[in-house]
Amino acid sequence: MADSMAEPQLELTALRKRLAELESQAQPAQPLPAAEMLGAIIQASPLAIVAITAGGEVTLWNAAAERTFGWTSAEVIGKPLPFIPVEKTDEHREMRARDLAGEGFREREIARRRKDGATIDLSVSTAPIRDSAGGIVGIMSIYIDITERKAIQDSLRQQAELLQQNHDAVFVWKIDGAIEYWNPAAELLYGWSEEEAVGRVSHQLLETESVSGDPWIEMLSADDRWRGELKHTTRDGRRIVVDSRQVLVPRSDGARVVLETNRDITERARAEAEIRSANDALRRANADLEQFAYAAAHDLQEPLRNMSIAAELLERDLHDKVSGDVSMFLETITRGSRRMQSLVNDLLAYTRSIEGGDQRSSADLGQAIDHTCSDLAKIIEGSGATIVRGATAVLPISEAHLSQLLTNLIGNAIKYKSENAPVIHVGAARKGREWRLYVSDNGIGIPTQYRERVFGLFKRLSADVPGTGLGLAICKRIVEHYGGRIWVEDGEGGTGSRFWIALPG
Repeated sequence: MADSMAEPQLELTALRKRLAELESQAQPAQPLPAAEMLGAIIQASPLAIVAITAGGEVTLWNAAAERTFGWTSAEVIGKPLPFIPVEKTDEHREMRARDLAGEGFREREIARRRKDGATIDLSVSTAPIRDSAGGIVGIMSIYIDITERKAIQDSLRQQAELLQQNHDAVFVWKIDGAIEYWNPAAELLYGWSEEEAVGRVSHQLLETESVSGDPWIEMLSADDRWRGELKHTTRDGRRIVVDSRQVLVPRSDGARVVLETNRDITERARAEAEIRSANDALRRANADLEQFAYAAAHDLQEPLRNMSIAAELLERDLHDKVSGDVSMFLETITRGSRRMQSLVNDLLAYTRSIEGGDQRSSADLGQAIDHTCSDLAKIIEGSGATIVRGATAVLPISEAHLSQLLTNLIGNAIKYKSENAPVIHVGAARKGREWRLYVSDNGIGIPTQYRERVFGLFKRLSADVPGTGLGLAICKRIVEHYGGRIWVEDGEGGTGSRFWIALPG
């Protein structure tokens, strides 16, 4: 039993002796050289660190300086600083003089140039490098790139200046609606001071009513922004309309608030409402007038037709039995009734000119020219007219309306011809966001002073040419129905006329 206990004791003694031997052989830890430690710290620093001699040559350029300015250490060591723009030479000279005088700088903002030519904003802090005798032999500089920070500051300053210039009411409210910021312009617009408004629920304080959608729902479902019109109540009970811009903004604590900017547009909204009301009344009056014109023209057709037939029968039956004066009177009645019939028919055409005109319609110009030439075949042949086709296209207009335009314009070109046989050019081309249709001729032309009037009702260029003066008015009505324009210019070489029709789409 005694022997079995003695063996572990002997082993423990041997281990302790061996440990003592190892400890006696161990070397004491050696401190790292200060220069190596300083160099490692400089290279590991995320800030650009640069050292120059008193003469301005670079002696230190760490890895962060390479990333900030773009030049490698090998490119700059032993050379002057490469990032000084020409226009900053005097500033740099003045700063170096102060450094060499032992003053130095702390967080001075400067602008310098990268290797790629880009200008960057920097915050620089400097300190003199001294020799053992205390003399200044160089300058150590630490640079922080603040380009992004400066851009944000400039943007915020511009926005603040803009808001101040516009005198917009600006306030900030939390998600629960509680106001936490209220600018002086908000006090002027609504009447409540900042002390009275902060802490109140904005939509309750202002009795907010949206004129154009729900701001909160639309902000959350779109891009955290909303713009529309709101109705608010001021402290003195006035109800106003504001143009409101609202933006969800994250705060540093992770919460989100709403920045609301409002501009009073009460007078503008009132004027717009009055204009809308007047336009509605005008549309109703126009509709009533057109309905009356349609009904009157329609009801006149039958008696005019009967009168014309009766006059023709009288003239035929009494042709050899009446005097020349009576015959002339009958002819006058017949001619007048025919003209009245033509006028009534054109008036009906004008009142019905935009029926069936779907603004999403389209028609092929080439086919419309074919149909129009077929309908006017006798007139074209009788006048010796030549139709010259230019480029054609599918135009954003119904086939019936396009044919009606061509019929009136080509028919007018033939009626108002000169001594020469009519030559009529028809074509279309794309110009920007519009289609341009043209019909030009070599006729008598239209004097400049009449180029607006010819599109009015019952306006004719010459009393010697048959017609009612409604053809161009019908064209204008059709074109404007599609949101387009129609006008007339001189034709080729200053002769004749060229009608232009611009159709969006």
